[in-house]
Amino acid sequence: YCSALFAARDLTTHERSCPEVMIDCPNEGCDELVTRGSMAEHRGACEWEEVECVSPGCDVRMPREEMAAHVAAAEASGAHVQRAGVGARLLAAFGGFVGSAGVAATP
Repeated sequence: YCSALFAARDLTTHERSCPEVMIDCPNEGCDELVTRGSMAEHRGACEWEEVECVSPGCDVRMPREEMAAHVAAAEASGAHVQRAGVGARLLAAFGGFVGSAGVAATP
């Protein structure tokens, strides 16, 4: 999996840091196997990565795949501070949208 050259005695050390080694995503629920070198990119898009709500003052953390529903429900109930356009931007950031009546919806 790797074309790096090193002394045989360094094999174990290299395997612990080699960017070409395939490793499991550490996020619970994700079954992806990715190279160590691409793990940061994978986690940046992984639906199971725990993310913090982007609404000011909301301390909720949950898997990325659940965040759009959280934002939609919080905006609809008034739990998040309503500011002009904030709800639409938050939902767009997590794959949802705000309908014409201002009610949160999903595509």
